[in-house]
Amino acid sequence: MIHQVEARHFELGQTAGFITVLIPHPKESPYLEWPGRVRTLPCIPEFAGLGLEVEAGGRKLVIGIKTDLRRDIARDWRRPRYLYEAGKVGWGEFETDGDLLVASLSATGEGASGYHLKYTVVNLTKALFRRSVLIAAKPYQYGLAFDGSPDGPGVGKLRYWRTKPRSNRIFRRRFGAFPGPAS
Repeated sequence: MIHQVEARHFELGQTAGFITVLIPHPKESPYLEWPGRVRTLPCIPEFAGLGLEVEAGGRKLVIGIKTDLRRDIARDWRRPRYLYEAGKVGWGEFETDGDLLVASLSATGEGASGYHLKYTVVNLTKALFRRSVLIAAKPYQYGLAFDGSPDGPGVGKLRYWRTKPRSNRIFRRRFGAFPGPAS
């Protein structure tokens, strides 16, 4: 049995996160190569989320989850109430205000310039990779201003976005060389 314990004083709304990685393998085979291929990613801002990077099968998997799902909601009466700058969270080369990010960056076997990025982000207004925009919700005219002000433009949430860039050439031009798995 494996366990981890944390004891400390918590302020109202403060959370502690634990990441557990379960790797199925035959009883006879060693698992010792995995600790160097799995690592936690620092989160910016600190404690805003949890991030994990796994290198396996020629690809790098990144998983990020936001710990406070309300951090991007404006506290005034604007509609829509989502503010990217308030809700953005960064994990390694990725940044988004989405609640969950799952991404895979893999080599295609076409040499150093052949690679693919696939990603899924849930409940977002924008997602970035290497400071370039992958997807951003477009502004729209919104009503329901509870303070009596006229309808105005705003950016709503995309509930789910899943895609991959159309070609390696476009990807190379926007994001540069494939970082590849760590040696």
